[in-house]
Amino acid sequence: MIESVKSILDPKKPVYTTWGLALISTTIIAKFALGYWTEKRGDTLQSNALIASGKDSRMDSLFTLSTVVSALLFIFFKIHLSGWLGLIISFLIIKSGIEILNDSISKLLGERVSATLSKQIKETIAQIPGVKGVYDLVLSNYGPNTVIGSVHIEVNDTMSMNELDTLERTIANQVYERYNIFLTGIGLYTKNTENTFVQSIQTKIRQKIEQDPLIKNMHGFYIDPSKKKIQFDVVLDFKEKDANKKRNEISKQVKTLFPDYFINVTIDREISD
Repeated sequence: MIESVKSILDPKKPVYTTWGLALISTTIIAKFALGYWTEKRGDTLQSNALIASGKDSRMDSLFTLSTVVSALLFIFFKIHLSGWLGLIISFLIIKSGIEILNDSISKLLGERVSATLSKQIKETIAQIPGVKGVYDLVLSNYGPNTVIGSVHIEVNDTMSMNELDTLERTIANQVYERYNIFLTGIGLYTKNTENTFVQSIQTKIRQKIEQDPLIKNMHGFYIDPSKKKIQFDVVLDFKEKDANKKRNEISKQVKTLFPDYFINVTIDREISD
């Protein structure tokens, strides 16, 4: 950028040779082909370094092409545009570098799982007999073909420990076989199936709080009548910036329905679709 500005302010007559332009034109083809191949290999191997290198090489070939165009314009029409083209190229290089850097940082910090993948995994788990609901899917990418995650499932409160153990192993195996993802943790929410009193309380609370458009869903409901305690999880939309404020609002709403109970609300974020 600095050299281009100098060239614009103090233009000097460039010197081009036929052999020089022919050599540069050849490198354009070679750079573009090499960049295209490198980027494709990067996609295949899931290597960000190769993808970035391929993009850089292809961009470089386009910049070199602009140099040839600038030379031809000067040779045939005496139009000196190398400084201006260099300035444009410098901005494109900076833009490309920022995009590559942002992509790498996003993956390092952890980016949102694709909606298609998360929905497929949840549908796979939900179809397994014994699973009544799938929530809180979290996946962490640790490099090519190394993804681990955790999930919460809802099950009937009548299931035995042996049945739960078998169910968790089935879920982990199916997710790994279909998506090559290790589920290192499968949490449990129990669904009350026999106590109609608890079911009626849950229904009233759900109808009350899910009227709020910023509340995506409620799950993990648990009530201890002997201790007068109600607890559940609520998934908030990211549009809601103040989670603590929303938690207090929900607690007050439920408290108006059941003033004798202690209300414990856990806020979850919509980490995956």
